[in-house]
Amino acid sequence: MYGWLVKHHGRQIADEAFFRALWNLWRFAERYDDRRPAGPWFLRIAQNAARSIIRGESRQQHALLSEQEGYDPADCGPIGESDYTESEKENQRKREQRRRDVAAIVEKLPNQQRAVTKADLAHPTGTAPAADLAAALGTSKNSVYVSRNSARDAIRREMIRLGHYQEGDGGRNHAR
Repeated sequence: MYGWLVKHHGRQIADEAFFRALWNLWRFAERYDDRRPAGPWFLRIAQNAARSIIRGESRQQHALLSEQEGYDPADCGPIGESDYTESEKENQRKREQRRRDVAAIVEKLPNQQRAVTKADLAHPTGTAPAADLAAALGTSKNSVYVSRNSARDAIRREMIRLGHYQEGDGGRNHAR
């Protein structure tokens, strides 16, 4: 989370935003809906903390909001276009294009690779249990592992070809 904040907002804002987010996570833990994954909830809290710092909102505003019934630090209302800087808007457009491209690539994978990949994407940890997939697909765990690795390699190659990543970085550094 801290790395994401540094990448999108710089180290100075990331320092304060990360600690605000941790503080809010701890303060409002009882309001967390455990039917949803915690990662996106915490990301939203961190994003809102960074935006608050950027806009110069005071801690007192959030203290007042926190006293309201049903306040959730991850839900500060809908985010309007004006809440984003131009670089944030461009980053958002790039992320949305990457999501669309990944979805299109996944649909073109062979059946078992596509099924394993979709199960992984739907799983809260990002990797569905191989034994469960093997049973559901009527195959072996080893076949699931091979399908998973083959699919990930194919997705990585295609994303590099589309210009999202640079050759040799394993998809860790976005080219655009």
